[in-house]
Amino acid sequence: MLHINYQINIIYILKMIKYWPNQQGIRLNKTVINIFYCINKKLINNLTNNTKCFLYIDILDSNNKHKIMTIVLQEFKLLLLDLIELNLPLHDILNMKSQIILDLTEQAQKKFITKKELYFNNNQLNPKSYIKNIYLQQNLLIEYILIYFLFGSSFIPYEIFPFNNLYTPQEHVQVLLENFIIQLSNLIIFQVLDPINELTHIQYILQKYKLCNTNYLATRSIAVFKNNLDFQSITEFYLDQPRAIYSSKYKVLLISSQGIITKYIFISRIHDLQKLSKIQLSLLLLLEIQDIIIPKIENSLLITIKIIFYTFINVCGNSLIILIRVLINQIKNNS
Repeated sequence: MLHINYQINIIYILKMIKYWPNQQGIRLNKTVINIFYCINKKLINNLTNNTKCFLYIDILDSNNKHKIMTIVLQEFKLLLLDLIELNLPLHDILNMKSQIILDLTEQAQKKFITKKELYFNNNQLNPKSYIKNIYLQQNLLIEYILIYFLFGSSFIPYEIFPFNNLYTPQEHVQVLLENFIIQLSNLIIFQVLDPINELTHIQYILQKYKLCNTNYLATRSIAVFKNNLDFQSITEFYLDQPRAIYSSKYKVLLISSQGIITKYIFISRIHDLQKLSKIQLSLLLLLEIQDIIIPKIENSLLITIKIIFYTFINVCGNSLIILIRVLINQIKNNS
């Protein structure tokens, strides 16, 4: 009876899972509209950073966080409409993915900050570690997002995700889009702040355009913020990203009722592994060796400490017994 109930529950759960449409058509269009609606609703939530990492958008207040993410979402909608109108084949769209990131970033930034003094040159993204991280993150998975939204799940290579592409959960696609929105918003703020060398100028701009989170009103707090982000970008590029690639993991940022959170999804990253530099591969090797050796060293140390402790207890115990016997004999002799 329990087994039958268990099977019924599994069937019920499977029926509850909504799958992404496989092909172009009315059903795909309706699903896309529904995803945009769901994310729009989630953007009203608390957008506080509840991850363990620093984000460039942390420097914004809650209103501006909501504003920039809403703009990015709107610009992505317009991009989809343009691509549908152009009716380009999949191959041509995928060849444009890097340029799409650039164009989306530029258009969203222009709507977020209307002052030309803060525009960046989008001909080439800054070659810093943060941008290199985006490259290692497969351009924020824009390729797969575009395939899902324009062509349906049947066009996704079957080996990329850990499920049959014909049965792709809608929640999975929403996760990819949420991560894309947050990461692109992050990129925009990076492109605004990074070219400015003087901290006082950053402080002036943040206050002038009413962008700033109250935690970053002081020059010192901005300096600490930028230093933390720079250090994080380097460690992510040389340590975290290679390890995630080797483990076939991909870190995504999501919007929850508690704020922005981090999750990991499984994704085949064989091609990313080939992009790693010699330094990254060397550090990855060291990390793997560390993971093998350190537990063994810890185990050996634990055994050694136990032996020393056991020996010490025995020696002390035996010495105490001998001492007591000597004292007893001495007392007897004195008697």
